[in-house]
Amino acid sequence: HYIPGYVPSFQHATNVAGVIASNHDLYQGIAPKVKLVQGNNPDVTDQGRIDVTNWAIDPAAGNADVLVLSWNQPIDGINLLDRYYDYVVSTYWNTVVVSAGNNGPGGLVRTPARAYNVITVGNYDDKGSGTWSGDNMASDSAYLDDEGDRNKPEVVAPGTSIHTTRSDSNTSFTDVSGTSFAAPMVAGEAA
Repeated sequence: HYIPGYVPSFQHATNVAGVIASNHDLYQGIAPKVKLVQGNNPDVTDQGRIDVTNWAIDPAAGNADVLVLSWNQPIDGINLLDRYYDYVVSTYWNTVVVSAGNNGPGGLVRTPARAYNVITVGNYDDKGSGTWSGDNMASDSAYLDDEGDRNKPEVVAPGTSIHTTRSDSNTSFTDVSGTSFAAPMVAGEAA
């Protein structure tokens, strides 16, 4: 579902959606039967992001229970968006899953992943061996909190070389990497 009057899906959003809900016979998402609501808004200001989230959680519109935010902003300290997503979780009881950011190694977790009540997700490189041997934190995954008052990210998930959907094809797939693709793994599991 799309917000009326807003832009259609683009590549990054399609990649994220495929990680969650692809129902392909061989390349299924983590929750292929989930009802997926996608909000795209050309207004990437703080207010634009608040508007699209309000639409997504509105029971008469998107009615989403779990939100995945595979975007972030390099802002110092806690800001309006961090506080807003804390409000969404505490007031509406939505689960909000946020990518930590790809500014590692040793990079700071970015807004809105700094919020207290969201689940911030880092990227680990699962080597696909079926064991933990060789798996490691992806070198570009952020993991530091500049406030120093909490551990971020709370969880890591596979986010390297993820095979997912493409916006320009119904039959071919692409490999993507980053915390943007680890976060929907956690959101899909929560859903």
